[in-house]
Amino acid sequence: MRGRLNLLSAIKIESATRPGYVHDGGGLYLQISKGGGKSWIYRLHVWRTAP
Repeated sequence: MRGRLNLLSAIKIESATRPGYVHDGGGLYLQISKGGGKSWIYRLHVWRTAP
């Protein structure tokens, strides 16, 4: 994984209320729903090369 990881602290996670995604580094995002629910999303990119 490239870039900085663990950008979000526990306080930042608790205070995040706007619906959308908050990046935590390395493809990990905190998803915040309209109702205030929070879940973690991992986005994996697979690069295909020509045979």
